[in-house]
Amino acid sequence: MTEITLSELRKNFKDTEIVDVREKEEYAGFNIGGRNIPAHEINYFLPELEKEEKLVVICSNGLRSSIVARVLQKKLPTIPVFHLTHGIIEA
Repeated sequence: MTEITLSELRKNFKDTEIVDVREKEEYAGFNIGGRNIPAHEINYFLPELEKEEKLVVICSNGLRSSIVARVLQKKLPTIPVFHLTHGIIEA
């Protein structure tokens, strides 16, 4: 798993699948795009996510996304996984 900042995300990951692991209500209230898959549902979406070339995992402050990024790295070892270090709060 590689840590990235919000500015790096905006600059270098325009065509990358972004996975926002916040709850649906949080995502509806504010988001920076990407696909909303709440952290507790991530295992159900592994078959879809394994088709991606690389993934960026985000949340509000970086805590949940850090955990999910590590899980994805273990379960999808052939896909580069990036983690938005401080979350979207810095947006």
